[in-house]
Amino acid sequence: MKKKAHEALKQLEHIVRQAGYTIRYEKGHFQSGWCRVKDRNIILINRFYPPEVRLQILLNIIDTLGLTSKITNTSDRDFIRSLQRREKSSST
Repeated sequence: MKKKAHEALKQLEHIVRQAGYTIRYEKGHFQSGWCRVKDRNIILINRFYPPEVRLQILLNIIDTLGLTSKITNTSDRDFIRSLQRREKSSST
């Protein structure tokens, strides 16, 4: 599972970066999230989180920001939607 999560995370990171967001992995005691700093969209995630948690955080941020509808590549959109469905089915 970790290898699949890691591969999915890398692909999701690539998609989010193409959408104009910077992803930063930092250490510290904070909640992960996103912000806008001087016309830059930044997603901040704790670097000590395992890949599965990083993936879940990115999916939550994508859902919050409505990024799926802004992504023009249909295969990327389908990939995100499949990950979101998988996350929802595993959480119930």
